[in-house]
Amino acid sequence: MQAHFAAYHPTDVRCLHKRDDSSQCRGCGFIEFNNVRFMKSCLDKLHHSMFKDGKSAPRKINLELTYVFLSTSLSTIPSVTP
Repeated sequence: MQAHFAAYHPTDVRCLHKRDDSSQCRGCGFIEFNNVRFMKSCLDKLHHSMFKDGKSAPRKINLELTYVFLSTSLSTIPSVTP
């Protein structure tokens, strides 16, 4: 997942893992950005893009914008779902 989003300079990329097998992703994750322009570019360019992880067949992904309020700052986290 890190490589798919690297061009947009995320500050964090996290994949949610299965409870019984932490080596397997549940098929969704979170990408955090400190720069709004990178976040908007990522949403514009990668929403419905083909995700190729080399482990399973390429699949179209959806990006959704989620706002998380932390004290006085605003973080934006597009969620990734296959």
